[in-house]
Amino acid sequence: MSITFTTEMSPVIGYAVLDYVGGREEFDNYEDALQRLQDLREHGIMLDGFQSSGDPDEDQINLHYAQVEPIQADPAPEVDMCSDNARRVCEVLDVQVWDAEPLPIADFLGRVLIALGVAPADEGMPAYELAPRWIEFGRRPGHLQAKLEELRDLAQWATGHNRTLIFWG
Repeated sequence: MSITFTTEMSPVIGYAVLDYVGGREEFDNYEDALQRLQDLREHGIMLDGFQSSGDPDEDQINLHYAQVEPIQADPAPEVDMCSDNARRVCEVLDVQVWDAEPLPIADFLGRVLIALGVAPADEGMPAYELAPRWIEFGRRPGHLQAKLEELRDLAQWATGHNRTLIFWG
C-alpha cells in the first residue's frame, strides 16, 4: 500500500475519462463523462491510446479499466511513499499514519522543518527476504530527508496557492 500527501482540491473545471494505458477524453460536465464511461463499458471498447494489434479482448479491457476524474483549475502536487516509509515519516512528524485529521499548512510545515533539523541522517536499509516470495525492498540512504524535503516543498507550494490543509492517507 502507499500513502499520498496533498492539499485540498482546487475548483473543478471539467472531467476526464481516462485509463491506465494513456487514453484520455475531456468533458465539460460530469454527466457527459459518466455517459462516455458507461458507453465504454457497455460496448467493451477502450479509449484511444490502446497499443495492440487487433481488437482488445475482455481481459485487456478489464485490465485497463477506465474511470472518471475531475480536472482541477490548479491541481496540487502529491508526495507518494510506501506505507512503511510513510510510517517512518509520520513518526518523525509526530502524526498518525492512518485515520489522521488533516493539518493546517503552518502546523504541518513547522513539523517538517523541525524534523529536517533534528531527525538523524537516514542510513537506509538493505533489502531482505522475509520468507520465500516475500521481499522487503529496503530504503536508500537519505530517503527520510528526501521525503521531508518533498513535504516541505508541498507545504510551501500550498501556502503560495492559498490552500489551508495537508491531507494524507
